Amino acid sequence: MLQSSTPSQPLIAPTPAGTAGDALRDVTPLVQPRSVVVVGPSDRHASVLHNLLAGRAPVVGVHPGRHSVAGLPCVPSIGDLEHAPDLGVLMVGHRRVEQAFEELIAVGARGVVMPGLGSEAGVEGPGIAARLRSRAEAAGVAILGHNCMGIATPACSPWIGTLPDTFLPGSVAVVAQSGSVAEAFTTMGPRVGFRAVVSTGSEIGRDVADFLDHFAEDPATSAIGLFLETVRRPAAFVEALRKCAERGKPVVCLKVGRSVTAARVALAHTGAIVGSGTSFSAALARYGVIEVEDFQQLTETLELLGSPRPLGGVRLGAVSESGGECGLLADAADAAGIAFQPMAASLQHDLEERFPGLVAPQNPLDVWGLDSPERAFPWALDLMARSGQYDVIIGQVDLSTYRGPRRTSGASSWSGPWRTSPTPTASSPSWSRSATVTHLRTSWPRRGKGAFRWSAASTEPCGPSAASGRAGPRSTRCPRWSTPSRNRGSSVRERCRSSTPRPSCVATAWWSPRASAPRTPRPRRPRRTPWGIRSWSRSTAPRTSPGATA
Repeated sequence: MLQSSTPSQPLIAPTPAGTAGDALRDVTPLVQPRSVVVVGPSDRHASVLHNLLAGRAPVVGVHPGRHSVAGLPCVPSIGDLEHAPDLGVLMVGHRRVEQAFEELIAVGARGVVMPGLGSEAGVEGPGIAARLRSRAEAAGVAILGHNCMGIATPACSPWIGTLPDTFLPGSVAVVAQSGSVAEAFTTMGPRVGFRAVVSTGSEIGRDVADFLDHFAEDPATSAIGLFLETVRRPAAFVEALRKCAERGKPVVCLKVGRSVTAARVALAHTGAIVGSGTSFSAALARYGVIEVEDFQQLTETLELLGSPRPLGGVRLGAVSESGGECGLLADAADAAGIAFQPMAASLQHDLEERFPGLVAPQNPLDVWGLDSPERAFPWALDLMARSGQYDVIIGQVDLSTYRGPRRTSGASSWSGPWRTSPTPTASSPSWSRSATVTHLRTSWPRRGKGAFRWSAASTEPCGPSAASGRAGPRSTRCPRWSTPSRNRGSSVRERCRSSTPRPSCVATAWWSPRASAPRTPRPRRPRRTPWGIRSWSRSTAPRTSPGATA
């Protein structure tokens, strides 16, 4: 049992009376149902019906007054079902949920998704939840919820929200105790391919530990992301982490509730009791969990871990257009516990030969003013990549209103034999309001490349992601991954010390080498972006970002 460093404040929520204790329980009927029944379907909540009908599992509804709802065939009652459903989705109010649950148990349902029974239940809610928990454990039925969004998968999804076309299949599983955070993953575009996104809600039945155990055993899952407010069964959670470590499944965790205010919010939200962040971090560290401090770090680390080709190591190289930005990159890498590798003499010679004005090139490499950008970036990237000295190469660019999305990401089509490599690409903070962000986020993942916010963001996920991709099955006492404010350099080097180098990952500049021939760009009309900034998709002449300095 995990212990809090503050005895009067428990680290994690105690196991509720009558629960299954430390045993890890099956969630297969919830994640991979063979048949589904929706109790109480309605046109108002048609999204869950569309998500279910998009899959291969047979789906039927239960509605006493309609033969079909939004294309879903219905029967008058649960007793009229021809076959026992694997999964039931309860879309009924809190006063009818217990009766519907008993009827599902009577016909042999193995799992139930319960999106409701949230604040709308008022003072009756806790009592109903307690009775449902006891009944489910006695009958051996798996409950997801209450007060959750469900499970989103690229196949059959008992998910009450809308799943966009950009929610793509992949190997990353996410388990979140916040429905809003879970939904954010489903709408983040094609940056990450998902095995499943699970919203566990108040966890009166199956909890984070059960789903973590399931994905640890799932061969189609390569990485697992967690958004936690609490852990209700500490021993079961630790056992699931141990399984992930033994099977080489990297786990990335964002834990909230470290402040007094956040702890109060968690308690009000899902009844979660939280405590010492230091103690919890120590528990994660023992099993090699990658701990992050914000949602952006969580998504970017999962993006690298879920790439078709994981990072091969932590030997970093970078090409930038500013000496100042090179310094920022170096500081960010050092804070992340990794360092830019010094250039070998042979690579320095090749660069000096290519760029006669360059004297004593360093890594990160500043190519500003050496040649036209059309030539400088592709040539420098190519020479660094072909040297075989780097596992990751970062292309750092400043974005502005004078550089449209296509010019910024144009060189992504150029990456030679490293086309399939994942590529962190950094930028100055000035890009946060540029239309280029959307273009990079949606187009680059299809090429196996990652686009990050700025210098620090491009280096933070590299260390733990690369080590997780190369270390193989991990010891149950793995070194800890923490945030850049804490030292993790020795851990990264230790876990990668016996790995064999792989070909470099090539980052991209905003210029395409094919565009090196002189041409006169055709200006387009300025348009107003959602942020009220006038921008050009193309400019008549390349300009420097207002904030860029050499």
